[in-house]
Amino acid sequence: MVKTIQRLLPELCQFDLIVIDPPWRNKYIRRLKRVRQELSYQMLSNEELRNLPISQLIHKHSLVAIWCTNSSQHQTALLEEFLPEWNLQLLHVLKWLKLNINGEPISSISNAGQKQPFEMLFIARHQEADVDFATSIRQVEMLFSVPSIIHSHKPPLYAWLGEYLQNEPKCLEIFARYLQPSFTSIGLEVLKLMDERLYSKT
Repeated sequence: MVKTIQRLLPELCQFDLIVIDPPWRNKYIRRLKRVRQELSYQMLSNEELRNLPISQLIHKHSLVAIWCTNSSQHQTALLEEFLPEWNLQLLHVLKWLKLNINGEPISSISNAGQKQPFEMLFIARHQEADVDFATSIRQVEMLFSVPSIIHSHKPPLYAWLGEYLQNEPKCLEIFARYLQPSFTSIGLEVLKLMDERLYSKT
């Protein structure tokens, strides 16, 4: 995937919003791969992810949203290695809390090392961004939604983050699993969640 994006660089522009849902290495997917290969996906090492050419795809008023697991190792790598390499500074960190159809967390918040009912979202901006750019994002402390039954299907962010972008923004999603208006989508499974079998016909 990293090499694919590097090859596409001459055809790409600088984007106003980039959403990244990295295929972090994790134990759940390794176990899943042993049982049902078709349900798993290819994971990348932190070194491979760090080599994404994000710094070449942003401008001074870009926002970059990065989904991260609850692994302290991945979060530390993101903050201390990825963001500096990508010429980004951290703007905000918040949780996506997964709810059941009754509006309650899908499970209790457990001790470290156990699966949690939330995932982390890191919002970053260019290192040379104006000091006040998009700072009101910090007023949002948590996202709530009922998760998809499909593993790693994240809620769309454009309706929220689009408020901080210019008119007719150019957006990019890396490791995309479905198509969205105004987005260039890059990934190995960009049509995965577009399958008509996932939707009821009216």
